[in-house]
Amino acid sequence: MTKDKNLRLQETAAKQLRGLRVQKNTFAVIFIIQKGKIRDDDTVSIVTRITVNREMVHFATRMHIRPDCWLPKEYRTVGKTKAEKQINKMPA
Repeated sequence: MTKDKNLRLQETAAKQLRGLRVQKNTFAVIFIIQKGKIRDDDTVSIVTRITVNREMVHFATRMHIRPDCWLPKEYRTVGKTKAEKQINKMPA
């Protein structure tokens, strides 16, 4: 009878393990611009997006740039002016 009980315990443990998901921890920090909120001087805000395990948080950097100077795929500025170079030096 102990063999039957041991076998049932093993089967139960195996079912529980199959039901568990392996969760991959993720972390990312990127900079994006808010194209929909153009200021009077034709600049937009640069926002930091932090993502941890699919949970996103945005916060303002208090920096602004013209939308045509932003490289969205690279998450940085063109880097021609002194101000743009300063923005590119932000830690990511």
